[in-house]
This record gives sequence, structure tokens and C-alpha cells, in this order.
Amino acid sequence: VGVASDVAVVSLEGGPFANRSVILGRVFVDENADGAFTPGERGLAGVRLVLDDGVTVLTDRDGLYHIEGVTPGVRAFRLD
Repeated sequence: VGVASDVAVVSLEGGPFANRSVILGRVFVDENADGAFTPGERGLAGVRLVLDDGVTVLTDRDGLYHIEGVTPGVRAFRLD
């Protein structure tokens, strides 16, 4: 997820024995405006993401985040 957009829609699929999923990602400054992370682009620390069910997470010092125990399906979250 780049900072140009403040909403992401994610489709999650569980494995054959799983009923929960994990969302992983990075919030970064898209310096070359290509819509994807390129090595050397800086991550944004301390950004709060809010999942559509109200679960929140903060990015770490590199802009990375993960949310565990998510119900599989189409989900949305926003940068706060």
C-alpha cells in the first residue's frame, strides 16, 4: 500500500486446514509514483491502519505491519 491511496481492498484465502488468515504489508513513500514498493523507498513508521472490523495496527520503523487471525474473504482497511 503506498501513501497515494488511503484505502486498500484485500482478498484473503485460507488454506485447507485454516479458518484464519494474516494480512502483511508496508506503508511507504512511493517516490517514483509507480504504485509499488521499490527498494530504497522509505517506509513510514507509526501509521495506524484500521481494518473494516475495527482492528487496528501501527506500522513499525520500516513501515511494515501484520494483522493475524483475520477471517478469510474480501476485506478493506484504511490508513488513519
